[in-house]
Amino acid sequence: IDRLGTVAYLSDRDNGTITKIDLATSTSAGSFPVGGNPQEIVLSPGSTELFIADESGSLQIWSLIDQVKRGMITVPGGAFAMAVTPDWHQMYISSANGGAVSFVDWATGSVLNSVTTGGTPRRVAFTQDGARAVVANEGGWVDTIE
Repeated sequence: IDRLGTVAYLSDRDNGTITKIDLATSTSAGSFPVGGNPQEIVLSPGSTELFIADESGSLQIWSLIDQVKRGMITVPGGAFAMAVTPDWHQMYISSANGGAVSFVDWATGSVLNSVTTGGTPRRVAFTQDGARAVVANEGGWVDTIE
């Protein structure tokens, strides 16, 4: 959902598309193909870029101004979910098939580090102060990253 609460973006993993929803009318305002298997999406603070976790192998970065792919970051095992630190400096990306969480500088697209979690890491959330990330793991446990 954008900052104004007027538009939402939805990923369609089976069709490899992103759909824009006008929240005032609850109708589709169009869609565009991104390929792969898009999962979780994060909208940039200015609502001009969309970061798409692609389970088939990457984090895709798309311009919403012209719906053009601006970049791609390879995520070993594919990207499943992601969350941005409260200060918007880093994005943590889980790789369900790779058993790891990667840390990316969202402004530059640089991979800063990664942590092997084992199992199947899924959703990522941060404590309010951003000091810890909590990762739900299908292996039957929760990973805490500090």
